[in-house]
Amino acid sequence: MTGSKFPRLLLAIVCATGCARTHAGLLQDKKAEYSAIFSEALRDGDMTTTQYEEALQWLDASPCDNIDRTVDATQAKGVISALSRHRRSVPLEVTESLAFGGWTISHVSLQNLEPAYYFFSGPLPSAPVATWSGAATILETGLVQSQVLDNAPGIPHELAECFAWHITLELR
Repeated sequence: MTGSKFPRLLLAIVCATGCARTHAGLLQDKKAEYSAIFSEALRDGDMTTTQYEEALQWLDASPCDNIDRTVDATQAKGVISALSRHRRSVPLEVTESLAFGGWTISHVSLQNLEPAYYFFSGPLPSAPVATWSGAATILETGLVQSQVLDNAPGIPHELAECFAWHITLELR
C-alpha cells in the first residue's frame, strides 16, 4: 500500500476510535468519518475492494451486545489467582472483561509489562487457554477472530467475534 492516504487511514483507525465507542457500537459520526476515509483509501488504491467491504461490515457491527462486560471482585480475584501461579512477584490488575458461554477474556495490566488479554474456559481460577497482546487494525478484524477461534479451541464464536471487534475498533 503505497498511496498517501494510507497513513491517515491507519492513524484514524488506531488512534481515534476510543472517542467513538459505546457498548452498543460506534457512534454515527465516527462511522461516517471512517466510511469517508475508507472510500478515499479505496479510490486511491490503498485498500482493496474486499478490505473496503469487510471494513464497512465491521463498522456496522455491534457483536458485543450479548456479552457480559462486568468485572466483579470475585472474577478479578479468580483471574489474579490463576495468573499469580506463573507471575508470583508481579502485581496484576483486571481492567476489562468479556464473558459468554462459560468463557472469560480478561484484560490484565501487569506492572512494568505490556498488558495482555487472557482467555479462560470454565470456572476461575483455571489456567488460561490462550493469551493475546499487541495491536491490530480494522483491516485485521477477521484475521484476529480466526486466530482466536484457532488458538482458543471451543471458544464461542460470538465471544471471538466480540473480542476481535473490541480490540480493532472499539478500543482505540
